[in-house]
Amino acid sequence: MVKIINAIITLFFLLGCSGCESHCQTIRIENLTNETVQDASFIIKASNLKIIKGKLPIIKDKDGKYVPCQFDDMNRDGTGDELVFVYSLPSYGSEELTVDWIEHENYPSFIPRTHVRYGKLNSKGKIESLSEDSHNKYNLPKGGDDYPYQHDGPAWENDKIGFRHYFDGRNVNDIYGKITSSMVLDNVGIGDNGKPANTYQVLDWWGKDILNCGGSFGIGGIGAMVGDKLVRLGVSVLEDTDNVDMTTYKLLTTGPVRSVIHLGYYGWQIGNDKINIDQTITIWAGQYGYENVIRTSNLPDKVHLITGIVNNFNTNPYYQQMMNGYYLMATHNKQTNDRKQILGMALAIDSTNYVRVFDAPNEGELTTTWCAELKPNTLKEYRYNCYAGWELTDTLFKNREYFINHITRSIGQKYKLTILP
Repeated sequence: MVKIINAIITLFFLLGCSGCESHCQTIRIENLTNETVQDASFIIKASNLKIIKGKLPIIKDKDGKYVPCQFDDMNRDGTGDELVFVYSLPSYGSEELTVDWIEHENYPSFIPRTHVRYGKLNSKGKIESLSEDSHNKYNLPKGGDDYPYQHDGPAWENDKIGFRHYFDGRNVNDIYGKITSSMVLDNVGIGDNGKPANTYQVLDWWGKDILNCGGSFGIGGIGAMVGDKLVRLGVSVLEDTDNVDMTTYKLLTTGPVRSVIHLGYYGWQIGNDKINIDQTITIWAGQYGYENVIRTSNLPDKVHLITGIVNNFNTNPYYQQMMNGYYLMATHNKQTNDRKQILGMALAIDSTNYVRVFDAPNEGELTTTWCAELKPNTLKEYRYNCYAGWELTDTLFKNREYFINHITRSIGQKYKLTILP
């Protein structure tokens, strides 16, 4: 189950229902902490729903008003797999909600709070939005008038912040700072001629690109440690041939509550070995970050995955703490690309995946990075969340303690969902 960090969601399903028609189900959601939970995320598997063919499930509150939700087909077989929604609860608060079913044509249109944009030039020189794409190791796009990517690759956002991934072989993760809750990525990164253009590094009404990635992979990127040497997943912008045989992008879902994408890296050449990596990225409404779940083929001896945070503009002490089953590493400084505003960045790594932290060397394939060495958990997965807080989004993020406390509160959230008899 994909989940917001350290959220506890327990699910008890019993047949029957009281107080509504036989197809309805009553659910109780509870905040188990002494602090208000904003936009707690909940997932109900389709196997726990009373499916009505030809209709879609929807959440109602105690007054019968619709709660923003979406029914996601995660395996893309044409049938919904997960009913998801977010809800805010007071300290130790609880709420009873109802799952009902309505016709497709009557499903309400909720205010969008998450979105994915993968814009690419087509054969007619027009930018179109794609749900799937790939490139092999030999056809890496270069800059210039024919550079195809609107955001350098897929970009994902919510009502708080945005991110993008350089799909052109660099595999860097960048940050869009936002000063609006609106979804903006469809129109960002397009020049007057209708082609991809760097329109996002100057502050606009919506925000701007705020991260200088230097020789790093940005925030939450992927690399490897081979003995004592760091190896980049992908290549620099100056190279023509990738070190990955095939890189793929796929949109799994996008909607008012959450958006999910998949990135695949197949045939990553490390020495005499090749590695396959599957990465799932999830962004939920109301959060200052996104989730990563990574799976790999068997890694050779002395090869370990790493992630980390670019630290080329950071001069303040690192913050690091093990808490609530996660290792938190964070920086806070004037780290924006113009070095004028405060930007806090953090990774929360599942403790079962954490090994150690270290600084990348000053020379080599991967530099200017505070790195974390990772190990797979018992499910052979790697899980970590990436967070960022920009002072122009919320002036309180100028304060280091506030930023750290915001992230630690997110990690400490505990809540559950129960389907009532």
